[in-house]
Amino acid sequence: MDGNRRKRAAKMIGASIRHYRWKARRLLARLTRERRPVRVVIFGEHSEDWMSALASDAPVWKSFPRVREVLLAADAAGLPADRPDNVGTVVIPLMEDHARNLPSGFHALSPDRRSIDILADKAAFAAHGSNLGLDRLCPATFRDARRATFPCVLKRLDLNAGRGVALARSRFELELRLEQEPWLGHPYILQAYTPGDVEYVTHCVCRDGRLLWHGSFAYRIRGSDAIRTSDNVETMSAIAAPPGVIAAIGRFLRPLAYSGPCNVDYKIAPDGGIVVLEINPRLGGSLMRPENVGFLARALSEIIDAATP
Repeated sequence: MDGNRRKRAAKMIGASIRHYRWKARRLLARLTRERRPVRVVIFGEHSEDWMSALASDAPVWKSFPRVREVLLAADAAGLPADRPDNVGTVVIPLMEDHARNLPSGFHALSPDRRSIDILADKAAFAAHGSNLGLDRLCPATFRDARRATFPCVLKRLDLNAGRGVALARSRFELELRLEQEPWLGHPYILQAYTPGDVEYVTHCVCRDGRLLWHGSFAYRIRGSDAIRTSDNVETMSAIAAPPGVIAAIGRFLRPLAYSGPCNVDYKIAPDGGIVVLEINPRLGGSLMRPENVGFLARALSEIIDAATP
């Protein structure tokens, strides 16, 4: 076993020990009903639908009688100082940069910087899967654009919510896109296209690489050779996670001892195999839709329980 494998194994063993110790403490707290009231701080700003779903008067908080107060902090300067009361404060970062910039000393279930750097960068995530021997669960990556087969998927490395991701059906179209925003002058990755008009997302809450909760949705895309965007979704429906998906997600997250919310985008290949497109280390947009408030409540409940001091 080489040095890197030994380090990964040691980290996974340590994460398992921490996880089961935490589960024991959590069970004891539930059995004795010693669950303190909580103050929740939403850290960061995002789109209008996100801020509406998480506002202090949003419907989701009706599910949390122990949440006494919900505050919004756009940046670190807005985070509350310690208060001399018996209410624990839990901070929930919205996006990757908010998690990166969360000052120490606050109670949160949030990914560490290494996990964010790997999962939020599409090239780093592709390398992560390859290093773990999970190539069959990932789309093939073309190291050289001259060797790409078409159609292929062009991805800018650092954007989210479908921005900077496009299908290139020919070399001419690829070269044309690379001369335009948002790709012009920015690093990118080229990957094989997985056909199909259904894309799936599984939202997870994890602690030390283990899933505490998950909920899944299927998006039917308009056109069989399209990339999912906000403009081409015909239907969205809640589903049970397809067979093998949860185990596959764990194979990516356990070596990172990942903690926090994440959302996993994937397709089912024509041969029935799972193709993980990306893992975003944050809450996901599907949860912010009004019709999915129950899923958002479950995710927040796990985050608050795991982070509660």
